[in-house]
Amino acid sequence: MRSSESDHENDVHQEADFQHKLALIWINRTYGELGPYDAVRYSWKIDLKRARNCDYILAVFRGLIVGAYIADEWLPATKENFPNFPRDGTSARPERYGFRGSEAPAEVKKLYCERRVPEKLRRQGAAYPIRYVNV
Repeated sequence: MRSSESDHENDVHQEADFQHKLALIWINRTYGELGPYDAVRYSWKIDLKRARNCDYILAVFRGLIVGAYIADEWLPATKENFPNFPRDGTSARPERYGFRGSEAPAEVKKLYCERRVPEKLRRQGAAYPIRYVNV
């Protein structure tokens, strides 16, 4: 392996240094079929007060941050609020929430995307897919 390839691989695997109020959402089940934005934005049992206080939402796939977004608004996960979801035909879940938003600025994506979630936040076997940082 050439030095430049090795350097890139090391960059990809560095742990993120969290400098903002963040919600990290693991999207392992739906990432492949939906892509990071749609996978991260819909139907979560989320602490709405904490989520609204976050600067950014990070999409995490197998411990690697694959997307960074700004949640402009959090809404109940109903068919009216998210007409293209759920895609699998299951009923909407108003006790869950999703967000409408946009991609984070380039400088924020550079800070977090393609970085690993620090080990202390990657608990093996943890069922709850959401972690809050600095909130």
